[in-house]
Amino acid sequence: MAVTVTNKPQLYTPVGNPVIWKVSTDVDNFLYFKVSILDGDGNTILNTLIYPTPDFPTGGVINLSRVLDNYVRWDIYNNLMVYPAAKSILGYTLSIAEVYLSSGVVTEGTPVSTSLQYVWDGLINRLSFANYSQDTYILKTGKVINFLTGKPSTTYLNEKGAEYLYFLNNGDVTTLVVKIDAYGSGGSSTPYTYDISAFSAYKMLMLNISPDILQSILGFDISTCTYFTIKLVDGDGADLSETRTYLYKKLECYLEPVNILFANSLGGIDTYQFVNSDITVAASRTSIKRSLDTAISELNIMDEVISSYPTESFTLNTRELSDEETMWLQELLLSKQVFFKQNSDTLVPLQLADTSISLTKKRYVTGLNTKQFTFKLSDGFTSDLLMNDIHIVIPAILGANGDFYVRNA
Repeated sequence: MAVTVTNKPQLYTPVGNPVIWKVSTDVDNFLYFKVSILDGDGNTILNTLIYPTPDFPTGGVINLSRVLDNYVRWDIYNNLMVYPAAKSILGYTLSIAEVYLSSGVVTEGTPVSTSLQYVWDGLINRLSFANYSQDTYILKTGKVINFLTGKPSTTYLNEKGAEYLYFLNNGDVTTLVVKIDAYGSGGSSTPYTYDISAFSAYKMLMLNISPDILQSILGFDISTCTYFTIKLVDGDGADLSETRTYLYKKLECYLEPVNILFANSLGGIDTYQFVNSDITVAASRTSIKRSLDTAISELNIMDEVISSYPTESFTLNTRELSDEETMWLQELLLSKQVFFKQNSDTLVPLQLADTSISLTKKRYVTGLNTKQFTFKLSDGFTSDLLMNDIHIVIPAILGANGDFYVRNA
């Protein structure tokens, strides 16, 4: 008698896609499987059953996607250059036991435990997932991986901008270095490196390559270059990741930048620098009717407002978009979480009011190919956050009720 896992997901699987396990048994009079789903520390996530079907009477199939989706989410630390995004990835195992009839008695077999598997907070479109390979995203010696973003590989960045890159790591690479090459107008380059080998044991990592972080950690001022490139390399300088390019473009003095961060479908955090906010404030009032006081009728207040609550939103504009940027910005509509970066310490949660976006290609637009998006502030926040310089160190984020909470504690 034995439980056999006949099909399982790849070692690293995006949780938004099917996470399918198929198990079978050779025991006679088989009834069902008892399954315990455990996290990497051995804590029980869920106990469930897998039943056979008419076309598979000796086994069963289970999709863990919806169960495990509740245990991963976006993760960010706003003022560190490197951060283990532990909330975005989950290790789990299964304990599987067959249940069968033996001499008329319901009997449970010896449980079989699987090796550790991982899911992360990602979703790959169905067509691409049909050919999914974890080697596309998992850091490994001799391989060049993609970061967890659909953002164009060449974009503009200025001193007020923000940028984050996420990647998955299986611990195969022990010496891990961030390599930046800054290029001047004459074509000469200045290298900058940052060793992140101390984080090599973590399964998912965030790189904060926002200009203020590069300045404070590496002493790299992006205004001194025409463009710069960034990639991951090993101790021998061999490429481990794709190379991403950032073109420096000075922010025009008449533009007021607003950095919007949003969780993308691959499990990372993407950013776009919108400009020139247009704020709208609406008030919800509750009033009551008061009875007439004949003694002082000339001062009577017949309708008294007993409460007034503001609802605030603001519209932001893009700069002229390339076709690649237009396609990528649809990720904003589908994002689970959107933030406004108030400063180097503070992220403010937002809701996107828009539910659609036109993906018209640039060549079909007679004027500038720009878009507008409208965002709503969560309860307890007001639009003065767009102007004031307050500091709330993430991961401490203001809750919707105005209280502080620490997500990563």
